[in-house]
Amino acid sequence: MEITVGSWVALSLVFVSIVVRWAWKALDWVWFKPKRLERHPRLIPIVDQSVKTYGIASYEGEKWAKHRRIINATFHVEKLKRMLPAFHQSCNEMITEWKSLVQKGWRFIPTKMNRRLNQIDKEIKGLLKGVINKREQALKAGEATKDDLLGALLESNFKDIEEHGKNNKNVGMSTEDNWQDRARQEVLQVFGSNKPDFDGLNHLKVVTMILLEVLRFWSRSRVTTLLIHRDKELWGDDANEFKPERFSEGISKASKSQLSFVPFGGGPRICIGQNFSLIEAKLVVALILQHFTFELSPSYAHAPSTPTIQPQYGVPIILRRN
Repeated sequence: MEITVGSWVALSLVFVSIVVRWAWKALDWVWFKPKRLERHPRLIPIVDQSVKTYGIASYEGEKWAKHRRIINATFHVEKLKRMLPAFHQSCNEMITEWKSLVQKGWRFIPTKMNRRLNQIDKEIKGLLKGVINKREQALKAGEATKDDLLGALLESNFKDIEEHGKNNKNVGMSTEDNWQDRARQEVLQVFGSNKPDFDGLNHLKVVTMILLEVLRFWSRSRVTTLLIHRDKELWGDDANEFKPERFSEGISKASKSQLSFVPFGGGPRICIGQNFSLIEAKLVVALILQHFTFELSPSYAHAPSTPTIQPQYGVPIILRRN
C-alpha cells in the first residue's frame, strides 16, 4: 500500500496534536493545578522544606521582630473567633465523609433475612466457642496436644494476653479511665447536638485536660522537649503515664515548674499559633465526639516521623456512629 504525502501530513498532525494535548495536561498538573499532597507523598518533603525556609521561624533579629508584630494581630482572640466558621466547615466535611464510610444500619432491622442470618451467626459462634473452650481446658490440664493448628493458636494467645497485660499501659483517651466517655459527656452537656461555638469551646475542661496531656505525653520530636515532659523530678513518678487529671487545676499546677510544659516552645519566640491550634483541636474533638465513638485500631504502629509528630503510617481508627 502506497502512502501519499497527504497521508503523512495527516498522520503527523494527529501525532503532534496528541503530544501537545498530553504535554499541556502535564504542564497544567505540575505548574497550575493545586495538589492534594497526601495523594503525592513525594512532593511533601519539597513543599515542607520550602515552607520552613521562608517562614517566620527561620527569621532572626529585627526581621523576626517586625514580622512577629505584623502577624500577632492576625492571631488575636477576636480574629480567631471569626475563623471558627471556616474551622467548622472544614471539620464538617471530614465528619460527613466519615459518616459515609461507616456501615449503614440496615442489617440491624429485624427482617426475616436478618433474623435468620443472626441465628446462623450465633450457632456458628456457639459451636466454635464450645470447641475452643473444651480445648483450652484440656491444655490447662495438660491433657491436650499443642501440635495442631488450634493448639498452637491457643498457646500463642495465652502468651499475647500475658505480654499485653505487662506492656499496654498508656493509651490516649483510654477506656480504662473512661476519658473518652467523660469528654463526650462534657461536649454533649455544653453543646448537645448544636454546632460548637467559641465560648462553649472555652468551657470544655475535660477536653482541654486531655489535649494538654496529649501535648505533654506525645511532644514534638525534639529530644529536649521529650526529656522535660517525661522528667519525673518535674512531673512525679507517673511522668510516663497518660493522666489528663494532672491538668485539672491548669498548667501552672500540673508540675513543679511553670517552665516544664513547653509543647509550643517558650519565651518571646513561643509558637504564635498556639491558641489557633488549641481552638481548632477542641473543635475537631468536639465534633468527633458528637457523632462517633472511636478506638485505636490494633494495626496502629506508633512511628512519629516529623517535628509535629505526624505518624509515619497514619492513625487507623475504628469508628462507630453514636
